[in-house]
Formats: sequence, C-alpha cells, structure tokens
Amino acid sequence: MEIEESPIKKKVVKRVQRNSQAMEEEKTTKIITTKEEIDISTDNDNSEINDSFEDQDSSSNSNDFEPQEYIDNEETDSSEEEIKNEVDKINDWDWIFEENYIPPQIPEFEEGFAHIELPRKGRPLDYFLKIFDHELIDNLVKWTNEYAGQTTNQERRKSKIALWRNTDRGEMKGFMGMLIAMSLVKKTNLKEYWNNSRLLCTPGIQELFEYSRFRQLYNSLCLRPIGNDYDVDDIFKIKRIRDRVILNSQKMHHPTRELSVDECMIPFSGKHRWRVFLKSKPVKYGFKAYILAEANSGYVLNWHIHTGDPRTCDSEESSTFKIVRRLSYPYNFLGHHIYMDRYYSGLRIFRYLTLKGFGVCGTVMLNRLSLTQEILDDLNSFQYQDYNFFQFGKEILFSVWKDKRIVSLISNFHSTEIISYNRYVKTRDENNIPISQTEEISKPIMVQEYGKYMGGVDRFDKMLYNYHFYHKNCRWYIRIFTHFLEIAILNSYIIYKKHCERKKSIPMSRYSFHEQLAKDLVEDSRNAKNIFQTPKKANNKTNLRSFIPPEDLFSDSNSKDCKFTALTSKVNCSVCALENKRAQCTNICVTHNAAVHCKCYEKHKEIVKNHIKK
Repeated sequence: MEIEESPIKKKVVKRVQRNSQAMEEEKTTKIITTKEEIDISTDNDNSEINDSFEDQDSSSNSNDFEPQEYIDNEETDSSEEEIKNEVDKINDWDWIFEENYIPPQIPEFEEGFAHIELPRKGRPLDYFLKIFDHELIDNLVKWTNEYAGQTTNQERRKSKIALWRNTDRGEMKGFMGMLIAMSLVKKTNLKEYWNNSRLLCTPGIQELFEYSRFRQLYNSLCLRPIGNDYDVDDIFKIKRIRDRVILNSQKMHHPTRELSVDECMIPFSGKHRWRVFLKSKPVKYGFKAYILAEANSGYVLNWHIHTGDPRTCDSEESSTFKIVRRLSYPYNFLGHHIYMDRYYSGLRIFRYLTLKGFGVCGTVMLNRLSLTQEILDDLNSFQYQDYNFFQFGKEILFSVWKDKRIVSLISNFHSTEIISYNRYVKTRDENNIPISQTEEISKPIMVQEYGKYMGGVDRFDKMLYNYHFYHKNCRWYIRIFTHFLEIAILNSYIIYKKHCERKKSIPMSRYSFHEQLAKDLVEDSRNAKNIFQTPKKANNKTNLRSFIPPEDLFSDSNSKDCKFTALTSKVNCSVCALENKRAQCTNICVTHNAAVHCKCYEKHKEIVKNHIKK
C-alpha cells in the first residue's frame, strides 16, 4: 500500500528542487554589479523634467566631483599593498612629549558644487527624482510584478495576493506618496487609515487606494531581480536600491570639508540575524547602519549595514577599520576632514586615512594607544583644566584635557593651540540657593572642533525622527526600503535648501516639502482615477466702506424696495455711522449697497423714503 505524501512534504521537496536549480544557474552565471548597471546618468524618462532645468556654470570657482564606485569586496591591488606596508611601519613608532607639533601635509580642500542640472523653480519631485530616479522606480515595478506573479502561481493561490494585477510606474509613485503622507499623519497601524469614522477617517488616502490593494503592494514589494534570489547572503536583496540611492546622492552633492562617521539604528522588531540590541540608543532593537554624513547638514554620503559577518574576525584588520575604509573610499585624496568617536578611532586607521589624503580627528580609548608608563603617570596626576600634548611618530598628535573627566583625542591636522572662553556654571550660595556664575575655560582647539563637527549623523537621525514611517512588517527588507526612501527625501531637501541659498530665495519648510512631494507623487494616480484636487475655499468677504456718507448712500439706487442679505463677516452699520456711532452688523441692503444693523431696519427705510420725496 502506497502512503500519500503530506502537502507540507510536497512543498519542502519543491523548495529543495528550486534551490538546487538556482544554485546550478548561479555556477554558470556570475552575479556582479557592474558600472553600467548602476550608471547614474539621466535616462529618457527624465526628459520631461530636464526641460525645466538649467545648466550650471563651469566656472573656475567650481570643481568637478565624480564619486568613485561603491565597493563591497575589498580586493587589494598593488597600491593598496604599498599602503598596507606603510601602515605596518607604525609598530616601530614611539611616543614623545611635543609642544611644537607640525601636522603632516594633507591635500588642500577646494570648495565647489557638483556639476548637475537643477530646476529654476522646480517642484520637490524634481529634486527627489534626481536621487530616487525613474529607472529605479521602473525596476521596482518590474521586480514586484515578477515576484507577485511567481508567488501567485506557486504557493498562495487561496490568499488575497491571488487577485494580483500588475502595477505600473504611476501606481508605484502613488504608493510611495502614500508612505510619505502616512509619515505626516501618524496612526497606530495601517488599517486605521481606512477607518470609516467621520472623526478619524483620512479620505485623501481612502480615495487613492483600497486597503486590500495597498496591502498587496506593501507585501509584494521586491527589491532585487527574480531568479537571483539565492545569492550567498541577504545583502543582495537590498544591494540594488542601496547602490542606486547612495551613488545618486554622491553625484548630486559636493560635500563640505568636514565629514563625520557614526552609526544609526533602523527600528525593526521582527526576527533576523542582523538585528542587534543597543542599550544606550533610543531605538534599542533593529538594524545598525554605519553612515558617512556631512557634518553641517546631515547629508548622507555613504552607507553600510552591520551584518555581523564572522569572516571579519579572521582578517588582520579590525572590523571598524574595514568599515571606515569602505565609507571613506569615494572621497580619497580630496582633503576632507573626518571626525569619529572612540568606537572607530585607532592608530592604524589614522595612519591609513593620512596616506589616503584625509584629515582625521576623534576621541580614543587609552588602551588602544600602547602608552608608556611615563605618560600614564602624567595622566593620573591631572587636575581640573589641566592639558598636555604627546606626539606619536611624525603624524599623530595626542591631546589630553581634563574637565569633569579626562577627554582624550588624537588628530593628524590640528595644532597645539589653546582657546579660552567663558561658560555658565550652576552653583549654590551660602543659603543653598542655586545661582549661575561664569568661569573662564581653557582647552585645546581640537576639543572644540570635535564637538562642533562630530554630530553629522546625529543631526540626520534627529531630522529623520520627526517624519518617520514605521509600521510593522515581517519582511525585513521592506523596513530597509522605507529607510532609503527617507534618506532620498532628506538628501533631496538638503539639496533644495542649498539651491535656494545660491538663488537667494526663501525655501519652504520641511513639512511643506514633504507635503508637496506626496501630492506630486500621487498626481498620476489621482488623474488615472479622475480624482481632482479639493478646490480652495472661496473668499466670500465683501469689501464695504466702514463709513458711508449720506450723499453717497443712494447715489446708485433706482429702486424703492430694500432687499437684505447676510454677510460672512462683520462690517460697520451705515445708519449708526450717520449718528457718529460704531456698531458691527452682518446684514446688507443689496438695493442700496449699505450695511444695516438689525435694530436700524426701520430707520434705514425712513431714510430711503425721505430721500425719494426730495
């Protein structure tokens, strides 16, 4: 007697067969991302936008900036081997006391802007599409249709996705516009946006998408080509959108000299091997991403997710060394100054970045410096506001300053200059009453500049928090997608503000920018469904004179009958004005164009009769 196989076993067998087939295809075709695949030149779909753009002047004050290709694999060539040998020589350097420190030669940074086309009076959508371009949107449409069709045919015939119909560019843009609108109008869960209560409903969202269709797009969104979904790691699922958004961001903006490296948390409460727990962060559970950002504005220039890959432990270099090397790669030999905290800083990474043409400054843990016993004894004897400088080799300056606790920094471009300023200190008087006093503080200049330029990624986090889209989804890459959507919006807004500064015009607020961007994205969906914008409220205010002289009261009148009507705003009564009184009324005699108080109807009629008799 033959035993019938269970449905679960049949699914497992099909999945194993599909896996083996994909692995065989992978052996024959090597999956790589070439320069042509992530070419950031404007495609034909952007022609209608480019018509309204202006060409930038290629004057001598501007500099060409072409970002280098975003890399994942650390393949070392001959130049990298030479730099590695130079970094290894740091083991022979010694610590010395030095007051006249001379920083090493670093390439001079040249201010400028990227040679791109920007709109004269463009909409927020024009800036957004320069980073999240039409080619990426078309790929999302293609991959989502393929993924939904494959899922419908194979596994979910009885689910709601079985009613799937292919999406297009207009609907995908409307879907992203809905996500932006939901970040402005926050509710507890997605279904609340389709609440039919007159008090809590959101009709603008309900008329664009049905809840079932929105859930279909939200659950079927795919970020990678179908057929290559069995790559070696999960990074492939987000690689295409990451490369496109990051490279376009680098292309669109020439950053200022000061950059900062730090990590940010992407909230995620589901299960995934990349999810981490950080007790000291406001967002304690989620994905950790390392970011290179512009210090002054928070503009994201490079991005790398923490994967916890155990292969990095077998390497000669630390994982933080590889992170900083990967983030700073596109800006080698341009003269930028990078600020980092003690999690990343160390002698080897400072030596490496010096050879790559960077100025580097950051706090440092003392156990990473291999300090001599003489220096440690000197640090233990520090009192309040004491400071000292030490030099490591010929390039690195080590500064120690004690405020409430010891602050230790290393730098390769700062001097030993000391600055003084007054700051307020809260103390108590003899009666234990809190008072504020000023005291003079002296500290190294690198301490002040570190506090000024280190907060680039924190500024990005702060701006992201106010307009944050977060609704639970079991698919981790959907959360990464919304994160890159937020990065594209924020970067495009920063570019928009800088463009307005150059044109000496007043930029709109960030809320207005988000609102207008959401309206522009859903415009195609509204037109497809014949949904028109809500007309503005008509201005029904009637401009009347507050005082009408008697001789002008009946100058345009040929009728004897008075016809009264109501106004939407209050005006002064013309009859009371004849008696040098002031009374507000909302009624007007249309026949004689005179505002009349309710108590003055009879007086108004008598005035009309007397005028006719005369």
